[in-house]
Amino acid sequence: MFRLMDTTRRGNLFAAPFVVLALAVIGYGVYRLIGSVPESWTLVLTVIASVIICGPLQLHVGRSPGFPLVGVAIAMLAMPPMEELTLLNVSIWATGLLISQTFMRRNLVHALYLTGLSSVAALAFVLVQAALIDLGVWLPLDFLAATAVYYALFLLGEFARQWSGADPDRSVRLSTIDPLRLGLVVLVVAATATAMAYFDSEVIPWLEQDPTADLTPLIVLLAASLFYMFAQRTRFAGIERRLSALVEAAVELPRVTAEGGLAPALLSRVQTIVQAKQVELRDGAPSAMRSAHRCSSSSGGSSM
Repeated sequence: MFRLMDTTRRGNLFAAPFVVLALAVIGYGVYRLIGSVPESWTLVLTVIASVIICGPLQLHVGRSPGFPLVGVAIAMLAMPPMEELTLLNVSIWATGLLISQTFMRRNLVHALYLTGLSSVAALAFVLVQAALIDLGVWLPLDFLAATAVYYALFLLGEFARQWSGADPDRSVRLSTIDPLRLGLVVLVVAATATAMAYFDSEVIPWLEQDPTADLTPLIVLLAASLFYMFAQRTRFAGIERRLSALVEAAVELPRVTAEGGLAPALLSRVQTIVQAKQVELRDGAPSAMRSAHRCSSSSGGSSM
């Protein structure tokens, strides 16, 4: 069963245009693919699969744990499956994003919202990159500028979502973004996109000794697999960090209990273990409505 992203009227009003946009973009892609035969169905399906594979890699770009989160799947648009069909390429990419976000979030409305917002940013990515190529700008700078525009638009949308809620988080400000972390993500994604394009146009024909050699699906899948491996490494590092915190808590809590400082120690340890920006100590469990609201308001977006 899917959970709603936000049951408040203001939250639903903000998400609604992006939900409709996501459905329209994916519907357009299905319609065009049925009505026309792509040059390579293998590449179309590989791009969709690669976006799904990239889904687990979520990177923190804030100064504290939690919001905001960004993904790296936008790099897959470096290899568009349909030449000169910008919107169709974004639609194919968005299809993979919706599938991955639906499985990850278990929340259809939130997945559609993220897909709609990411589709707007992805369209800007493609248009900026194409315009700079037409101007003769060096390819790495093309991807660097396009990637920066993508993340800027996505993060602005996520901040607007946080601010528009019925119970907005006043601590969420643009200053919560860590410029170094965000800059590193932009550089990694732009470098990956550049490497994919370079391997497709230069390295593969040289290796195969054939100027017409085309292994684009393999390049896309390889890049997505590398991102997935990094995601798993990050996940295991997080599990190890939490286990270490639990062991330290088990050693420390008996001592602080005897000293009368149990509550502060619990709050500190829980905050470390769950990597939360703020935790509360309560006598009973929170209501289902409050849990769902806090989960949706604090969850980061995924810019695939």
